[in-house]
Amino acid sequence: MKAKFFMAAMASGLLLLTSCGGGAPTAKDIKEAAPKTQEDSLSYYFGTQIAGIYDQMCMTDTTLKTDANKQEFLKAFGDAMAHLDGKSEAYIGGYTAALQLILQSTEINKQLNVKLNPTMIGSGFAYAMQADSLRKNTDGAQYIQKTLMALSEKKQKADTQAAQGALAKMTSKGYQKVDPSLYKKTIKAGDGAALTAESRVKVSMSLTGPDGKPVNMPMPQEVVVGQSFGPNSPLTKGMLGMKVGENTSFALPSSELFPGQQKRFGLNDSDPVIVTVNVLELLPAQKPQGKAVTPGAPQPVEVQPAGKPAEAPAKGAK
Repeated sequence: MKAKFFMAAMASGLLLLTSCGGGAPTAKDIKEAAPKTQEDSLSYYFGTQIAGIYDQMCMTDTTLKTDANKQEFLKAFGDAMAHLDGKSEAYIGGYTAALQLILQSTEINKQLNVKLNPTMIGSGFAYAMQADSLRKNTDGAQYIQKTLMALSEKKQKADTQAAQGALAKMTSKGYQKVDPSLYKKTIKAGDGAALTAESRVKVSMSLTGPDGKPVNMPMPQEVVVGQSFGPNSPLTKGMLGMKVGENTSFALPSSELFPGQQKRFGLNDSDPVIVTVNVLELLPAQKPQGKAVTPGAPQPVEVQPAGKPAEAPAKGAK
């Protein structure tokens, strides 16, 4: 059997090399598991590799990293192994397609509060497979992307407006209103050059939620003021005019930093966040090396074609 098949099966979490009775499997090291054949050893080590899927899930959604969720993950894995053992390749393929669609549906619901109708999904799925060859519907793909983009923009606007109410209370903590989506408090004045949109600077940044607890999100150590967070971001507006040596805290809606992703960082959709920016050094200008990433722009939920595992989003900040 080709290695490519094994990798695809691992990615979908449906590797059916051994039979089990369902429920969460029992954890055993290789000596305790005591494999008796080469197939046993191969099965065991495939299991250790599949476990990495859970870590990938937790990296994209930190709220999943709990003992209870880990047990749910293990139980579902054991149940799927038992249910699909001995099934045909066509059955397993349909099951995998359903899992991929469920994952996408869950993500859409999490980001946009939109719950897809399983009955309508089934009708469209069966219709597309009705002919000898799949019915191609480019209008459908365009409709999905256009609709999800519009819903994303609508939700970001609603989240931002809701956060503005909480931001208005920041004046009691010494923050000054810059605009409805931005409040600031200068911790230390700077005496260096004032920052412009073209300024490339070395910074020390921290991110905290409304409760003052750090948000587990990597922050850049170097930014181009007018590009790194998007030209229309409240944070960009706040950084314009800062001076080298200045340390300022900015309060803004979390929806402006990572629209639709708030729950992944343990935040409510309408929560404000505090970004503290310490401008350490003015760096030489750099020639553009590609299109700038704009975290503040609404991003549509990507719809993956059936049969193709979803790719993880790029990580890190430059």
